[in-house]
Amino acid sequence: MRRIMETKHIWEPRGKAVHKALEDFLTTGDAGEWPAEYAEWIEPLLGHSVWQTYEAIACEYRLCDVERSIAGSFDCLLRRKDDHQQLVLVDLKTQGKPDASPYDVSTQLGGYLGMMSLHWPKLYIQKAGVLWSRPGSTTLQKVDVDEAVIEWQGARDAFLMLNAPEF
Repeated sequence: MRRIMETKHIWEPRGKAVHKALEDFLTTGDAGEWPAEYAEWIEPLLGHSVWQTYEAIACEYRLCDVERSIAGSFDCLLRRKDDHQQLVLVDLKTQGKPDASPYDVSTQLGGYLGMMSLHWPKLYIQKAGVLWSRPGSTTLQKVDVDEAVIEWQGARDAFLMLNAPEF
């Protein structure tokens, strides 16, 4: 937590700018204006090949599990353009260095998938992934949907057990 707070002034403005550009691009077709210092992240993101195959049907979608007091929002839910049945849940992460290594966010995506199933039980999301936006490049990392949900359920249940109210 200390490291996060020490570096927040660096990554938070970048993350907000890149996320805003992606949201504008996916909802309007135009990313609008963005701060020039983040062009190295935004241009490769908007030029990524995923946008040729998929279109967004939800952006910055907020979810909650009211019963357990858990909430979050994912960056986009994509639908394959030539097969409207195929859905992909995607989260965007920015990193400061071109050679930064991805880290495991499958539990986070599993949380989104789990909460989606609470609200939309008949909606079948076949794939999940992370768009890693770095200076000069964007990569898409696939995440196994079933494994992500299992990881989320385990983490959620462990957290709830440790934080159960005492009577």
